[in-house]
Amino acid sequence: MTVLDASVTLAWALPDVQSDAADALVSGIATVGTLAPTVWPYEIASGIAVAQRRGRISTESANEALTIAMSIPIEFVHPRAHVLFDIANATGLSVFDASYLAVCQAHDLPLATFDERMRRAATDLGIDLL
Repeated sequence: MTVLDASVTLAWALPDVQSDAADALVSGIATVGTLAPTVWPYEIASGIAVAQRRGRISTESANEALTIAMSIPIEFVHPRAHVLFDIANATGLSVFDASYLAVCQAHDLPLATFDERMRRAATDLGIDLL
């Protein structure tokens, strides 16, 4: 199992930023099981909405990207607020980003992310990366 960050999902689902690295990560983790914090669907919907609003993708492509992203079999986890607060303070990340690290720590799982700040924070906390 692994923890899937929104950055990987968006790079996989959005047609204007799709990459082989994202394809490989999502294909691999979908077969071994995936966890994500409960904020994940909101981050995905927000990222796709922003891409549409900025004219990067059409409304039709946005709807397709959301459908594709929501097809990933994910088990959602609700981290505790105090844990999120502590991780955010320790790393300088937002509480939303800290939620991914909290899930990694709680379940002793690696993190799949393309976000460099999250990668550094995960490494500092001893969390493995994919």
